[in-house]
Amino acid sequence: MSEIKLTHINSYYITSRLHGELVSMLDKKGLKQHVFVPVQKTAHLNKNMPEKLKHGEIYYTHCFSTFHRYLWPLKMMRTWKAFKKHYAKHSTELIHAHSLIVNGLIAYRAHKKWKLPYIVSIRSTDMHIFMQKSFIFRNIGYRILKNASAIMFLSPAYLDIQLKAILGDQIYRELKPKSHIIPNGINDYWLNNRKSKERANNQRTVIFVGIINKRKNLQAIINACEILNKQSFNIRLMVAGDGPLLSDLKKQKHLTPVSYYGHISDPEKLRDLYREADLLAVPSLIETFGLIYPEAMSQGLPVIYSKNQGFDGHFPEGYVGFTVNPHDANEIASKIKMIYSYYARLSNNAYEASLTFSWEMVAEKLINLYSSIKKVN
Repeated sequence: MSEIKLTHINSYYITSRLHGELVSMLDKKGLKQHVFVPVQKTAHLNKNMPEKLKHGEIYYTHCFSTFHRYLWPLKMMRTWKAFKKHYAKHSTELIHAHSLIVNGLIAYRAHKKWKLPYIVSIRSTDMHIFMQKSFIFRNIGYRILKNASAIMFLSPAYLDIQLKAILGDQIYRELKPKSHIIPNGINDYWLNNRKSKERANNQRTVIFVGIINKRKNLQAIINACEILNKQSFNIRLMVAGDGPLLSDLKKQKHLTPVSYYGHISDPEKLRDLYREADLLAVPSLIETFGLIYPEAMSQGLPVIYSKNQGFDGHFPEGYVGFTVNPHDANEIASKIKMIYSYYARLSNNAYEASLTFSWEMVAEKLINLYSSIKKVN
């Protein structure tokens, strides 16, 4: 495994610590890797830097500015120029591009120039911002996908539903044989502090965790809880998060007792909130994956998540929770009641299934994929 020389291209590296967690686990597995991180501000240099790697390095490159973001071709030209300089000093055998349109385009150009094989990961931004709204980006995206050695999706829903809807059945059938579902992992803290639940709390409690904006759709959960309380199915709601809609939601008057805790970065505090709750409900309008679902599952919580979005498809319907139409408060209310009807089974399934999101398992799947590509190139 140490014989593979891999380069990650990841402009999203600074946005979340999960990217560093993946790189660190791959390093522990002995993978030789470089991470090329193009950034737009000097303040972003070294952000989310992991502990010293034994088998590789992280290379942050300030190669474009905020101004260049509004001139996309110029931004890509500057990023490509920076990557060529990086490759001249640090050759590689395989590229893993961590998005389709931005990072994937650099990998595609490297493939054309140096015959380098590449893997490309698909993100929600690729699907909903670039490809869904622009014929030009759909054309670019298809070329990148067609020339990739492998395509990686975080969710079955993005492969089987979103990609097919955007590119059509024929291209979907063409790309599916080289497509792979490999989810994100969750921080080891959650798996080292798992806790099962034998039964629901005496006071029925739903928890929502996330940014309080239109996309995360907290209002739908409040509406669903209102429906249940009007039916004398008494329930309370806990909300962990902050965002632009928070102040307006706090002003609402309703039957449901709602407790707002603000943004919580301390995992122990969030763990304690999960343990106070019976289930997690986050019916996002758009979701790439959603780390909150397996985190909550590690504490024995069944989950409610949106149909055809990031978490959908990892498990059969009714195994760790239920999918919902995020626009239908009545359906959300009905699925909350169903969870309580089958609580012990769903809670135990969720607790056990959380183990499938360990970074060790994710890294093993990726290493197997990298190895299989090297064998044919």
